Amino acid sequence: MQPDMDLFVVARRIAADHDRARAERLAAESRAGQRHAGPRFWLGRHLISVGIHVAGESSRTEPATAADRPC
Repeated sequence: MQPDMDLFVVARRIAADHDRARAERLAAESRAGQRHAGPRFWLGRHLISVGIHVAGESSRTEPATAADRPC
């Protein structure tokens, strides 16, 4: 009786792993299209640009000058 019970437990764990992997894959696919859209992305980009401005660094839109590059 014990070997049958062990196989049942193993089969349930494998099924649970498959379900978890399927859920993670679906979640990753749903996030893939939203990387460059939405309020979270907009807010993140603005916070980065404000931080760059406060730090006094040049923004990425300005062309690099010779002073920016080491010899």
